[in-house]
Amino acid sequence: MATDNFDPYDTGLWHLTVFFSRRRGYAFLRHTADPAAPRRLLIDERWNASGKDLLKRIETAVYEHPGLLDDYSADIVIGAADTFWVPSILTEDETAAEECYKTIYRTTDPADIMYERDDDVCAMTVGAPGLKSFLARTFPGARIHSREMVLMRKFRNYAGGGVRMYVHLEDGETVVTAFDGRRLLCSATHPAQTVNEAMYATMLVLTAYNLDPKSTEVFVSGDKMMRQGLMPMLRKHIGCVMHTMLPSDLEADGTPLSAALASLREKHVIARKE
Repeated sequence: MATDNFDPYDTGLWHLTVFFSRRRGYAFLRHTADPAAPRRLLIDERWNASGKDLLKRIETAVYEHPGLLDDYSADIVIGAADTFWVPSILTEDETAAEECYKTIYRTTDPADIMYERDDDVCAMTVGAPGLKSFLARTFPGARIHSREMVLMRKFRNYAGGGVRMYVHLEDGETVVTAFDGRRLLCSATHPAQTVNEAMYATMLVLTAYNLDPKSTEVFVSGDKMMRQGLMPMLRKHIGCVMHTMLPSDLEADGTPLSAALASLREKHVIARKE
């Protein structure tokens, strides 16, 4: 289907995906009827911010690009190092879940916590104070995701079993996710500007969970230069280190992997509804 005559701002034909983290703001439109149509990039901004400064950066990015505020269906992905994992059953009592979160992040306002569940686990994320209410006001009806949950869901559903780790390198951060079969062992985000820091983050999880380097499989994705430096180092200590198998177009244009996956998941939901 050719899209040359389609209005790029026809909100019924395009789906909005937005990604915000401490280091980046990124947004694009994907055509809902023509999978061959290229994504339309709306924002790609870099920053280094946290807390209230991060919220200010996000607010400014949104208000400087008013096209984001049109009535699109939308997925919003938040990349945050403060994602905290609990069993889903615990969140049946939100007060108990909030108390668990506040044992680590003591100054958190419970009203700022965002919840996302997948079967037996729940990711609790804040990102920045006030971010949850800003997103609710600005993107009503949008699905809000944790980057760590989006990656966990994708990696968890890969065929195969056994003990394995997925190391994703992106924008100066390393997200390490470990499984035993489908059981989530760990999902942790570390600042990692260098290969050595990414190496440390990976080996920390391996050691903390007493995983056998001879039998644990490690899959690496993300930043190409970092991958090229990290994988030979890992192979000195771990028996099986491979590239994560991903469709070639997911990261080809620099789109954050979690944003591309969230958009792809939305496409599958639409297809099932049809």
